[in-house]
Amino acid sequence: MSQHGEDYCPRRVTKAHIVSFMESMRRDGLCVTTQRGYVMALKKLCQHCNNRVFDGMVIGWSADTRQNVDWLDKDQAAELLDAPMDSREDMVITLMLCMGLRRVEVIRLNVQDIGDGWITVNGKGRLGGKLRTVPFHPRFVKVLDRWMKKRKDILGDASEDALLLYRSGRRVSRYSLNGSAIDQMVRTVGYRAGLDISCHTLRRTFGRLLWRAGVKTETIARIYGHTSTIQTLRYIGVNMDDMTSAMKQLTF
Repeated sequence: MSQHGEDYCPRRVTKAHIVSFMESMRRDGLCVTTQRGYVMALKKLCQHCNNRVFDGMVIGWSADTRQNVDWLDKDQAAELLDAPMDSREDMVITLMLCMGLRRVEVIRLNVQDIGDGWITVNGKGRLGGKLRTVPFHPRFVKVLDRWMKKRKDILGDASEDALLLYRSGRRVSRYSLNGSAIDQMVRTVGYRAGLDISCHTLRRTFGRLLWRAGVKTETIARIYGHTSTIQTLRYIGVNMDDMTSAMKQLTF
């Protein structure tokens, strides 16, 4: 543990050190989940070194609906959508950022899941989760048309139900080192746009931007496939800027 330029051995950590450490994390703006993680790690180190400083110590945590994630703001999201992309990458980014799909849901999509203005999404779960219907985002129609032309070239005379394919008609994967994974596609497009992003960044950005545009949390939850708005609130988060903006709505 390092504090004020000094390194402390876990066996010499005191309650004053812990309090100072927590105050510095709050000043740095770390979310409560991250603060808890660091304190738990410190506690285990101290216990390993037979330092019982945490015994009987009650730590109060502030309410925080955020998870340890980041979001893109509206301008960053627009920059990402304007980044150079091939048709497959464009489909992946659009489905996650503009329609809120999970990585596994994107992988599971089949051609027959595409309806007239909507898609049928097979939720997460080992054998497939609950089915839900998600309306098209305006961007999706053009992106879909572009991809289906490319998909036809990839397949040739072969037959495959999967909407998203890689070379030789193989389904895209979650993780891979050969460029066939959705994670790698997202990171690559983000790099072109000068953004450090993940699949989770895109899905959570989708909900947060809807919420900031005034869409009800219940509606966002249905699009996400959440059974509870509590989970949705963890995704979209509430930070100091949101609370400051809320205060400004009071006109009396």
